[in-house]
Amino acid sequence: LPPTISRKLRSYVRTLASLLVCELGTLNLQVIHADMDRLTLCTGKKPLVEALRRMQFALDALKSRKDGLFRWITLEPRRVWHTLLLRDKFNYGGVTAGDDELETAWKAASSTSTDGSALAP
Repeated sequence: LPPTISRKLRSYVRTLASLLVCELGTLNLQVIHADMDRLTLCTGKKPLVEALRRMQFALDALKSRKDGLFRWITLEPRRVWHTLLLRDKFNYGGVTAGDDELETAWKAASSTSTDGSALAP
């Protein structure tokens, strides 16, 4: 791409990322860290299943916006932290949820609605 088009495209991507961070804030998710590769969010929920349900609710709300701005977005948790200490994207540590616990909780959170009732297949 020519340099001017590339700069303009990067500007649009940064603007869209800023809009995403603002929208997540309105959905009561605290953005801990955001860059073009990674998004670290805090749901404020202690039980893992509740935290993942909160994330699923936020993703559904983003996709169902009337203007369709985020309908193409695909986010899924790579790692869930019980406790996280973050300095920057390279310097962090904490207590993670186990892989089996995460997979089970993600399936449980995505198979139930926000009110706790099971969704129809």
